[in-house]
Amino acid sequence: MKIKALLISSLLLLTSLSYAQDEFDALRITPRDIQGTARYTAMAGAFTAIGGDASAVKDNPAALGIYRHWEATFTLGYDYKGTKTSSQGFDRNGFNNRFNARQAGFVFNFGGKKNRTRGLITNSLAFTYDHLYDFRRDFVTGASKEAKPSTHASLTRLAALQASTKGTVTEAMLSTENNNDPYSDLDVGWLAELGYQSFLINPQSAGGFSTLLGEDELVKSRHAISEYGGINEYGLSWGGNINNYLFIGAGIGLRTLRYRAETTYAEHFEQEGSFQIDNEYETSGVGVNFSLGVMGMPTDWLRLGASIKSVTLHNLKDYNIATSQYYITEEQKGTVTTPKGGIDYSYKFNSPMQVTAGAAFFIKSQGIISIEYDFDRYQSLKFRDKSDAEAFTDANNAIKHAARNTHTLKIGAEYRPLEWLSIRAGYARQTPSVERNAQRFLRHNTVRIDSEYEIPQTVQFASAGIGFRGTWWNIDLAYQYRVYKSTFYSFAAGTYYTEDLPLDDKYQAEASDLKNQRHSASLTFGIRF
Repeated sequence: MKIKALLISSLLLLTSLSYAQDEFDALRITPRDIQGTARYTAMAGAFTAIGGDASAVKDNPAALGIYRHWEATFTLGYDYKGTKTSSQGFDRNGFNNRFNARQAGFVFNFGGKKNRTRGLITNSLAFTYDHLYDFRRDFVTGASKEAKPSTHASLTRLAALQASTKGTVTEAMLSTENNNDPYSDLDVGWLAELGYQSFLINPQSAGGFSTLLGEDELVKSRHAISEYGGINEYGLSWGGNINNYLFIGAGIGLRTLRYRAETTYAEHFEQEGSFQIDNEYETSGVGVNFSLGVMGMPTDWLRLGASIKSVTLHNLKDYNIATSQYYITEEQKGTVTTPKGGIDYSYKFNSPMQVTAGAAFFIKSQGIISIEYDFDRYQSLKFRDKSDAEAFTDANNAIKHAARNTHTLKIGAEYRPLEWLSIRAGYARQTPSVERNAQRFLRHNTVRIDSEYEIPQTVQFASAGIGFRGTWWNIDLAYQYRVYKSTFYSFAAGTYYTEDLPLDDKYQAEASDLKNQRHSASLTFGIRF
């Protein structure tokens, strides 16, 4: 009987875990960036209609049709990131820096007959690696150490609301007495459970739960965030040259993803007491996508290009664990942790489909001006669970309201004053992927403790570079500046299915203004043979 009960409990727990992901998770793990070879980066990635670059292949596989030789490239990058936060009248600066392998590519050109001018003239095959995105970031929001409690917004109120939503949770369900395991209960949210075990919420005689705080009691809060991980893509692509004016290509990409966040949220109460919740959350997995591309040369001075990349079909796994350290009184203090070793759970996820189109203008043999437009269909983001078709209904519906399809405009230029020297510059502008008024409401029974969310604004890129070219080699350098502002909230004052239990606006977490900047340098080595 014990074995049977254990199996039933495990199955129930796995079922509840299917509801842990939400729309902000989907948006957080699908960012866009402009990185690649130094030439690609310096020209803001506007290569859909230029081709002939190893990093252009990931955007438009028809770029391979331009090649006439074998080539190997490797790019080393350096990033310096800074995040300035303005919160509760206090400014802070966080930063980190690192070197990384930005790109590597091998292009094999074959199959063409000498002096052939019609039909399939050449074929090219490419194996590429691209570091698509780096999640690393550190920042802190909230009051200064010297500040006094000044806000009504407290996570304890959200914990009480989560426990009260739907009116199904009782004190007995949150208690660990009589060998009860609240963490395996489908109706119990883990933030509510941590709050109860930390004496931050109390049952009411009329039903439901309330915060330990007085109605107008103020708190002082602090929220520290450290993010890690990245997105990489390994590609196998083919491109062909037809009649020297039509270029076609197809590719398959294997994508690896790892996002990890370590957060610390702390509150100090106006009357007495404090708590701190340390949370770890990680998403990792692999995905696959497919791409088709075409380029054409209607004249010697104009080249047009377009491509489509499918959604990336991911198999992902999440892990999270949280610890609450609390001090209410001398009799009520201690530490509570969600199930030791954390909880991990798997699911499927589709990232956005991408469409690109561009035009490149060639000025004799000395200059190029390229314009590109990218469309990313973020409203097609989707969580999937084969075992339960309804598991992500709420999250997928919320994506349609919170996500915005993005539009990216890229402009790049290259000037070659000498046969061996090239000077480059670029600019790009990317619209936000999140609706400005979106809020992250916790499900009433989610196992997730991390309630924070961020609303990014337009992202801008400015870049420049220089290139040196020999008979069989090239060395390229690039600098890129990326900047975007965003608004960060520690939590939203409500949960799903709140109905008649909304929190008053004064309990909404105060917005923190972030300015995210990155200075990048890239160095590419290339050889042709």
